[in-house]
Amino acid sequence: MPRPVRIYVGSSPVKKVVRDGVTLYQYAAKFAASTGNAKIFYSDDGIVWMEATGVSSSAGSHRSIIRAGGKYIAVASGVVSWSDDGITWHATNLVSRSYVYDVAYGNGRFVIVGDDALFFYSDNGETWIQAAVPASKARNVCYDGTQFVAYKPTGMIVVSTDGNEWTQKESGSVTP
Repeated sequence: MPRPVRIYVGSSPVKKVVRDGVTLYQYAAKFAASTGNAKIFYSDDGIVWMEATGVSSSAGSHRSIIRAGGKYIAVASGVVSWSDDGITWHATNLVSRSYVYDVAYGNGRFVIVGDDALFFYSDNGETWIQAAVPASKARNVCYDGTQFVAYKPTGMIVVSTDGNEWTQKESGSVTP
């Protein structure tokens, strides 16, 4: 397997392993990795890797992969890939080809964020609904137990309890 650029999956790891300077997190007895070339790999032990099937070649580099709500979700440019087992993947094309940066899960819902006010939410990880947001782009999103919080490169944040209606807030810090 080529050296992974990103290795993820889940919200709280069962085990943390460091191999060749790459930190892998194990979730639900499986690892997942994206090599940056529209490929996803999976492993049961973090040592032996196999290429997943059904990954869309048009997806480009996957920026984030999580395991939550009974599904693996991987996000890339205009494409959300999903899998029930981390081995066989399916792709859902978004209405926008804008870059998707991150995915979070909370309260039974997935949320993805990206460029060009790209905010989508899904209850099943397969069908995505675009949300109207007061933001031009967001790089990161998380769920803090009560709400989704998305960070904009300008230092602003937007928050939502449902992933659909978002409110802009001051974060108190600005990135260069």
